Amino acid sequence: MNSTRSIWDELDEAVSYIRDQFQVNKIRLERDEEITKALDEAESLAKGRAVGAFDTTKPLIESVEEVHVVLALARDLRLCVQHGLPVGPHLRRMTFGSIRYGVPAAPNERTFFFKDFETELFVASTLVQAGLPVRFLEDSNDPRGEMEVEGVVVEVKHPDSPSSTLRHLTKFSNKLRPSREAGFFVRSIEDAFGLRSDRDVRGSAGEGQMFDEMEHNGLNAAEHAARQGNILGFATLASHLEVVAGESRFARKGAAVIFDEISERWGKLGVVERIASALGTQSTKWSDVGTNSTFADEAQQKANSDERDSLQ
Repeated sequence: MNSTRSIWDELDEAVSYIRDQFQVNKIRLERDEEITKALDEAESLAKGRAVGAFDTTKPLIESVEEVHVVLALARDLRLCVQHGLPVGPHLRRMTFGSIRYGVPAAPNERTFFFKDFETELFVASTLVQAGLPVRFLEDSNDPRGEMEVEGVVVEVKHPDSPSSTLRHLTKFSNKLRPSREAGFFVRSIEDAFGLRSDRDVRGSAGEGQMFDEMEHNGLNAAEHAARQGNILGFATLASHLEVVAGESRFARKGAAVIFDEISERWGKLGVVERIASALGTQSTKWSDVGTNSTFADEAQQKANSDERDSLQ
C-alpha cells in the first residue's frame, strides 16, 4: 500500500462509513466475527493506534488484503446507497464467514458468508456505475437471483469448487422458467481455484496447467449455460490482492460471454452487451467462439421453446 496520509484518511473514512451503514440498518457487529476484526484493525492502522482487539500474529499479507477489502466494500456500499439500493439485507448476512479471498469455506461453516454478499454488492455497484438501472429483487431470498436490469435477472454466485458452477447454472435456469424470464449469470472464482494472495500459482503442477484448467472449466460452463436457452450472458470474475514494486491493490478482473443469438431472440441483446461490458475487461460473442454446433442447436431449440411460451 502507498503509505501517504491521504490513504490513511480514506481508510478511516471507509471504516466509519461501513460501521454507519450497519448502524443505520440496525445490524449489530459481533466482536468475534471476521468483518468486525477487520474493521478494528483497519481503524487501528488508519489512526496509528490500537483500537479494539485484533490478532497481532497474523501474516502481513493478510492484513494488507483486509485493508483493501474494507476500502472496496466502502466504495461499493456508497455507490449502492447513492443509487437508492437497499443494502441492509446484504449487510445482515455479511457478518458471517471469512473475508479471505481465495480460501474456500469449510464444509461445516454457516450458510451465509461475507464474500457471497460482498460480491453481489460489487456487481450491483459496478452495474450502476456503468449507468445501468439496477434493481434488487424485492425478496432478498428470491430463488431466481439477486437483481434485475431492464428485464434481465442477474444471478451472482461465489462457488467454493470448480465443479459447482454447472449446478448453479441449471438451478438458475430452472428457477427462471416458471416466470418466463431470461437471466445473466455471474460467478467469482477465486475461492473455487484457490487464487489467494499468498499462493504461489506456479506450484508443483505448474502455472500453465492451472490456467488451462480454469479456461477449460469456463468453456464447459459457458457451453452448459448456452444449452439452457434462457441464460443470455455469462461472466467470470476473479478478486485477489496484487503487490507490484511495493504497491498493493485489490484487483478484480472479469471476462464475459454474450449468447448473442439467444439474446436477440429474447429482444435483450443491447442490455446484455451493456452488462457484459461493465463486468468484463473483455467480452466475447458466443457466435464467434466456434464451439461444437450441437451446443448451438440445443440452445436454439430451447430459445425457440421459451419464446413460444412467452407469447402464450
